[in-house]
Amino acid sequence: MAALLAGLLLLASQPGGGCTISVGARTDGSFAQAGYRLTPRHLERLAAQTRERFAAAARRLCLAGVLRPADLARFGELIVQNGEGATEPLIYREADLPPRSFVFQYAFQEGGPPEPAAIEQALRCWKRPQSRGCEPGD
Repeated sequence: MAALLAGLLLLASQPGGGCTISVGARTDGSFAQAGYRLTPRHLERLAAQTRERFAAAARRLCLAGVLRPADLARFGELIVQNGEGATEPLIYREADLPPRSFVFQYAFQEGGPPEPAAIEQALRCWKRPQSRGCEPGD
């Protein structure tokens, strides 16, 4: 028991201790509905790139104290959705989604993943929706 406690204390004292995230990602049918003619392989790559950038942004914000490790643990799966016409990236849950599943909506331009700053903004607004810059139209 003492060894387990010592290991937990060591993990907590290390830089980034607890700021880990394990999240999967997949695209939905919104890309086809928007007229994108992307191959399944391209969609898989887009989901993977978005997941990698999302996880990196979440870790950065956790290390900066904007998010907590418990916030990161809430994410299990991202449903990457093309929010054609959306002005800002958005993270939200729908009632019919499985636990730990969130929609990440973004106006994907030319089928590429969002920039890290856009993902960080979406995470900041997810955490604190009343913050400056998070109101619709801001």
